[in-house]
Amino acid sequence: MFVAIPFEADRIAHINELAAFIRQANQRGIQIWSVDGDPNMVRPQEQDAAVKRVQAYVRYNSEVEPSARLHGMQFDVEPYVLPDYAEKEAEYERHYAELIQKLHEASAGLPLEMVVPFWWEDKQSLMQALERHADSLAVMDYRTEPAQIVRFALPFLDWATTHGKKVRIALEAGPVGEEIQRRYAKADSGELWIVNDDKQSWMVLLKEAARNPNGPAFKRIAELRIDGSATTFHANPDKLIKLLPQLETDFSAWSSFQGVALHELK
Repeated sequence: MFVAIPFEADRIAHINELAAFIRQANQRGIQIWSVDGDPNMVRPQEQDAAVKRVQAYVRYNSEVEPSARLHGMQFDVEPYVLPDYAEKEAEYERHYAELIQKLHEASAGLPLEMVVPFWWEDKQSLMQALERHADSLAVMDYRTEPAQIVRFALPFLDWATTHGKKVRIALEAGPVGEEIQRRYAKADSGELWIVNDDKQSWMVLLKEAARNPNGPAFKRIAELRIDGSATTFHANPDKLIKLLPQLETDFSAWSSFQGVALHELK
């Protein structure tokens, strides 16, 4: 079980309550890991605060008996959701590598797990950093079609087996809001313009199609409403429960497989 642990300044709050909870969980055969997640942790000015959380977990484990200790730490840091990621992708990826190195150095042997999206399989520099500094990965394999789940999981299971790591395959069961996907094609006039200045390019969305006097225009050719059913099992948790044994059987062929992680299954 992954638990968000409250803090007061740089120390864990309610230590006695946390220790009692972990002891009870251990008696039931349940491991407790801390979980922290904030895309801003990747920013250089925020990294020291993340490191202090690791130091607090290490300090807590040193102060309680073995039956009350955390089994590991999970960090869910998703820099790609930051508003300026597209223009600073390489910079943020470099900062991400720096962050996980600092977290690892502060861990004092407490296992460090990083949450990553399935589409990071081709991010060579990030995967190399994870190989050096993370003990395990939780792969956000947020799909509901079994064949897709397997296809997105396999590269990480292979990677982890090769490098002596562990992998959890994470599935989504929480609510996902409806999204609208619009597609555009280049045209003489359109609702989407690319506008350039001396330093950068801008995308301008108009209410009506018009000719762009300073660059290309794109006309909307399709609109698709996506209800989240391809991403989350929220509307059909029984399908997830039925699917789990088969996924676990298939993935257990890899020595790196550490189990399926379920997000917001209720």
